[in-house]
Amino acid sequence: MKARIFTLIFLVLSCFALGAMIYTEPRFARNVNAVEGEKIAELSPSSHFTTPVQGKPREPTEPLPAQKQEFAAVIPKALPKKTHLFSGLRKTPEPLALREEQPSPPVLREEPAPLARQEETTPLFVAEEPEVVAVLPPLPEEIAPVILPEELVGPPVAPPMVEAPMDPQPLPAPEEEFTPRSHLSGGLGFQYARIDAQDKSSGDRAIFLSALSPAARFSWLLDWSESWSSLLSVHWVEETFESGSSSSSRLKDQKGSRFGFDMGGVRHWASGGQTSFVLAREKNIYTWAATDGSVHFDRVENWAAQVKHEKQLVKVKKAKLGAFGSLKLGLASQGKGYATGTSFGAKLGVFMEHAMDSCTLRGEAFYGQSKQSSTFLKQTTAESGILFSLGWSFL
Repeated sequence: MKARIFTLIFLVLSCFALGAMIYTEPRFARNVNAVEGEKIAELSPSSHFTTPVQGKPREPTEPLPAQKQEFAAVIPKALPKKTHLFSGLRKTPEPLALREEQPSPPVLREEPAPLARQEETTPLFVAEEPEVVAVLPPLPEEIAPVILPEELVGPPVAPPMVEAPMDPQPLPAPEEEFTPRSHLSGGLGFQYARIDAQDKSSGDRAIFLSALSPAARFSWLLDWSESWSSLLSVHWVEETFESGSSSSSRLKDQKGSRFGFDMGGVRHWASGGQTSFVLAREKNIYTWAATDGSVHFDRVENWAAQVKHEKQLVKVKKAKLGAFGSLKLGLASQGKGYATGTSFGAKLGVFMEHAMDSCTLRGEAFYGQSKQSSTFLKQTTAESGILFSLGWSFL
């Protein structure tokens, strides 16, 4: 701790000493110059020298003889040069110039201004370095290029790519709010039906065929978004059955109509297809044989769930060709004195569609089968037909 205090005191005293030297150096230099000028004036009796002492010029006297002029010219050379080491600068009094023979007006010398304190220290002695001139041999006219290995030079560097200024991209247009759109369609067609029945108790088989039966279908599709729509449709068919193995007099209620409706949702795909999920209320035909040998045709209502997928295969401008398929599951129900079990069905078909300016024309052909059962028998029903429809779309 004491060593640090002594070191700090030493540094403070050194700074004071250095400041005193810098402050007194300009005055000491001015006094030395004045004394040197007086000594030179005393040694030279000539009146042609003007030595300013304390800012006052000496009055001119008579011209010196030739020997005195030579002596006066030798004096500045004989005097030693004075060097001041306090500021670090070499200062030499300039030789006194000889005056011309004609008298000249007295020269007034102003008091020199005090030297400014130098912020940066200058070395006391600066040795002048000799100038070195390098002599190079003459270059030959043609110099072979020096090829360095790639390990030293490195691979060639391609110039930087300067990208051309790109035009400012327009801002994307704000998304418009989706507007629901409705699609109404109505169609007419014809179909055939075939029923293969087998009695559970006796094992007897019977086949019943329908005549050409008219059918109709009407649907409403409402788009809630680009991907989803709701579906509501009704369908109707008028049928008349005939027996191929027994006379028509033994058939009861072979002529009748069936009515049903569907409701559900439709998922639209970007690839051009759609999938519908439908819950249907419909009528199915069940046959049963009485004790007198007559055959009755009952139309029993039941609920069914259906999944249908439609795929576009070919499209040319506004016309397209595609295919569809569906699966149906019928729930159990109750007939006249008997119960019906669960039924399963499938349907396949193709369609053609042409979108015009004001409407859309569609035609389709289908074939489907379903397996049904009841308390008395089990049967298989097959249906095939065609349907033409016309649709309109509006907001």
